[in-house]
Amino acid sequence: MIDWRHWHNEPYLIGGLLTLAWLYALAVGPLRSWFAPGVAFPRRQASFFASALVLFYLAVGSPLDQIGERFLFSAHMVQHALIIYPAAVLFLLGLPTWLVDETLRRLRLERLGRLLAHPLILGGAYVATITLWHAPALYEWALQDKFVHILEHLMFFGAALAYWWPIFSPSTIAPRLRFGSQMIYLILVAIAQTPLFAYLAF
Repeated sequence: MIDWRHWHNEPYLIGGLLTLAWLYALAVGPLRSWFAPGVAFPRRQASFFASALVLFYLAVGSPLDQIGERFLFSAHMVQHALIIYPAAVLFLLGLPTWLVDETLRRLRLERLGRLLAHPLILGGAYVATITLWHAPALYEWALQDKFVHILEHLMFFGAALAYWWPIFSPSTIAPRLRFGSQMIYLILVAIAQTPLFAYLAF
């Protein structure tokens, strides 16, 4: 019998989240002077980042995962909404500008970063990822294979970061769009998803 109250505490999930938290803590803590000497510890942004990790865990590690897989389609969609919306947005809001920009500069990725941050590329990647995983064969595969389901969630989260980058970009090298352009961008992405919405509805 399936226990819908089950919490996922697998090493790859807990270990992955703790590793992300540890790397972030190193970057904004002891290594802060290496990235941006004299900058104060970003308390507010650190709280955003921590909240993003907690929300991600609640989406994929709490009983919501079991309920969504075995019982309620609505719970499954709430799970994905948590990953795509609040978790991804808080993750971006948790990244200090000096950390992102200095990382791109030190790795000499400024030009590539500006290219990949183009709204058409980011919006297209988001729409393609969400649409791909709602193909019946992949959808069923994700429900039957745990590791495929993990891959689906990771790709959803990555696509969500791409989707929200033009709106909440923490970088001056690959900056967010201006307000008017943001509105156009969001409308165009919604229109691009219309075939998927129509397919799911009908």
